[in-house]
Amino acid sequence: AWSIADALWWAKAYGIDGYRLDAIKHVSQDWLTELRAELNTAFPEPDGGRFYLVGETFDYFDKGLLKSFIDTDTKLDGQFDFPLYDVIIPCFALAQLGFDELESALRESEEFYGRSVRMSALLGNHDKSRFIAFADGDLPDPIDSDDEEVGWARTIRVDNAAAYKKLKLAMTFLLTIDGVPMIYYGDEIGMSGAGDPDNRRMMRFGQDVTVVEASVKAHFAKLAKTRAAHPSLYLGSRRVLAASKDQYAYVRKHEDDVSLVVFNRTEEIQRYVFELSPEVGDAVLTDTLSDTEITARNGRVVFELAPMESAVYVTSK
Repeated sequence: AWSIADALWWAKAYGIDGYRLDAIKHVSQDWLTELRAELNTAFPEPDGGRFYLVGETFDYFDKGLLKSFIDTDTKLDGQFDFPLYDVIIPCFALAQLGFDELESALRESEEFYGRSVRMSALLGNHDKSRFIAFADGDLPDPIDSDDEEVGWARTIRVDNAAAYKKLKLAMTFLLTIDGVPMIYYGDEIGMSGAGDPDNRRMMRFGQDVTVVEASVKAHFAKLAKTRAAHPSLYLGSRRVLAASKDQYAYVRKHEDDVSLVVFNRTEEIQRYVFELSPEVGDAVLTDTLSDTEITARNGRVVFELAPMESAVYVTSK
C-alpha cells in the first residue's frame, strides 16, 4: 500500500507520464494489478491520457513470461522486446542475419503480443554494450567473451565511419514499427562502450559532439518528428514489399496517411519497383530523411536508393 501510494504521489506531484518497472518478473502480479487500478482511477482517460507502464524482463526470452505481465486493462502496456533485440543486433550491427530473418522476428512479435500491446523495441540499454561497439567490430571480442571485462581492459572507440551508417539503418527500423521505441541516452549520437560500466559514459553535448555524431543526431531527429506527424508509422497496417538478405521494404497506412519504408544494406545503388496499391493510387511521396520525392502512378513507384541508406517516404500532411 505504501509503495503504490508513493508511486501515485510522484506521478501527481511532478506530472509523470509513465513508469518503467525494473525486473518486473520478480514482482507480485497482485501488486501490479493494484497499481494499475489506482493509476486508472487517478488518471482517467481521456482527461489526462493513459498512464504508461512498461516492464523490464531482462535476459529472459520466454515470450510467455513476458506476456503474462501484459494486459492493457489491468497490468503493463508492454515490455522491452529483448527477443527482438537479439535479432536487431546481429542484423544491423553485425550483418550476420538478413532482413528476411529480421522480418520473421518482427512478425512473430507482432502476432504473439497483438496490436493492442505496445512493446518497446530497443538498440541497447544500461545492461547491454553499446550498439555502435558491435557495429564497429569492437565486440564481440575474439579473446574475452565478457563485455564488462573488455570495457576495463581497453579503450572502445569508433574507428570506422561505416558503423554510423549501420546505426542510422537500425534507427530507421526502430522508429517505423509499432510500439514505443526505447532510446538509451547517447545512442542518438552513436556513443560507444562495452559492458557496464563502460556503457554509462558521460553524455556529450555541443562542441564535444563530432560532425559525424551530429549527423546521427540529425537523422534520429528527423525520424522522431516524422513518427510524431505520421500515425501510419505506429498505428498503421504494415505490408511487406521486400525482405531479402540486404533489401527490405514495407508500406504502412492509417486512414489517409501512408508511409513507405525502404532499406538498402548493400554497397551498391539499388533500383526498386513496388506496387503500392491498394494503399496508394496516384500520389507524390517525400523521403523525410533526404527530401527526395517519388511519384506513384496507379500505385506503381520506381526509384533508386544509395548504398547503406534508408528512406521513409510519406504522403503530405
